Amino acid sequence: MRADWTRIVINNGYYDPQSLLNATTPQELSALADFMAAFPDRFRRGPVPAGDPYGVGPIIYVDATTANLSRYTREALDFSGDYQTLIGEGQLTISGSATLLLNIASKLTPSAAARDLTGVVSTANFYSNGGSLKFKGVYSTPKWNFGVRARHLSGYYVNNLHTLVLEQGSNRVDASTYFDIYGGVKLFRKTEISIGLNNELDKPPLYDVTRTSGYAPNGDPRMRTFYANLTQRF
Repeated sequence: MRADWTRIVINNGYYDPQSLLNATTPQELSALADFMAAFPDRFRRGPVPAGDPYGVGPIIYVDATTANLSRYTREALDFSGDYQTLIGEGQLTISGSATLLLNIASKLTPSAAARDLTGVVSTANFYSNGGSLKFKGVYSTPKWNFGVRARHLSGYYVNNLHTLVLEQGSNRVDASTYFDIYGGVKLFRKTEISIGLNNELDKPPLYDVTRTSGYAPNGDPRMRTFYANLTQRF
């Protein structure tokens, strides 16, 4: 049995200041002030007009390329375990793993409020579900093997405010679970055939309005699939 706790903190992470060029809201103006304070050399100013009370001159050029300004944190727990025992002429192996995502947060600029992105899909089509669980059991002998596999992925929100999205009909994509079976037979000393059935229950992928494909990334639009492989060693 194994358990791991992971905490990753990235300071001065990549930040795209392009949106600040048309800042109008208090939050955007505060972010612009943070950007100017961190990179004053990126702002080129013209001559100071006569009577200008600020004495610094108007901004005539801004270097708004990607900057190192943001802070990102991620915290998770990972568990895994394996069990093996001899039964008859073969060996039974049972293994499992689970991930519990505790926190994903970002702070785009020093004065910005922290954004909780735990279990939230992003506009970049990246998603972070709350956790996952995988289980596998295999019985193998020198001549054949048979196994089953289960995969569970928790749901996720379609925006970081957890608000209802009309096109989605909800504020989140539900959890999903899939089952696979597979096996193999050694036909000759150097010849093997393996077969498998993925998504044995033929479950369709869940709908996700935020993705260009239209379905959640933890599903497969092919649904139930069968495969067979013939391996010949020389």
